[in-house]
Amino acid sequence: MEAFEAVKASADIIRSFFEYSKAVSNISRELLTLLATGDEKSAFCSHQLAVKKFCLLLAFVLRFDELKMLHPSIQNDFSYYRRVLAKHTNDPNVKILDEEASFISLYVAQPIPMMAAVVKAVSNLYLSNPSVPQSLQLICNVCVDLLESKRFESEDINQLLTRTMVGAIILYDHISLEGGAFVKKSGINIKKAIQLTIKECSSDMTLPNMLRYFTLHFADESTPTVIRRLLDDLKH
Repeated sequence: MEAFEAVKASADIIRSFFEYSKAVSNISRELLTLLATGDEKSAFCSHQLAVKKFCLLLAFVLRFDELKMLHPSIQNDFSYYRRVLAKHTNDPNVKILDEEASFISLYVAQPIPMMAAVVKAVSNLYLSNPSVPQSLQLICNVCVDLLESKRFESEDINQLLTRTMVGAIILYDHISLEGGAFVKKSGINIKKAIQLTIKECSSDMTLPNMLRYFTLHFADESTPTVIRRLLDDLKH
């Protein structure tokens, strides 16, 4: 009983993450609806606060997923909760019943669950708004330019730009119907983006590894060899 009470508290927190990801997904869709107009540069100039909010959102999503990967106990706790839930369905303090538990279990089983939720929302938006990839491309390339030019001395700001850049690449790569983020037609300065990510994360390869393992098209034959080597060489 004590074990279930302990894991129930953990499950309630995990449920709050699950619900929060829905809110993050909705906000990401709303912000991109505002920015993906077909004239992205003009929209970005007119809606600078929305651009800032979207960048902060992307950085948060990546940070959340980084921390989730460092805590496998999250998935283990929820798996245990589901296994013993049937014995406690009459407990009035049990908030998460079987059907909802199934959805949450699928959520926490994903390696990057918060990003996966955003990908789903933005993919649905892309079906009705073909300008979405161009907005992500512009966000990524602006981050590349700011990092390459060393516009900011603040390490925190440069980390924010790096996370935003990586988040935009991952998101673009998952929703793109044109071969993903790593091919030339994406318009993303992908080589420079990867080089800057590695440089900014020299003491922690989590973000470069997210580009390697959690994008959809990195391992495709269409990804240029020179691009693949940038991340493959991190293994050696």
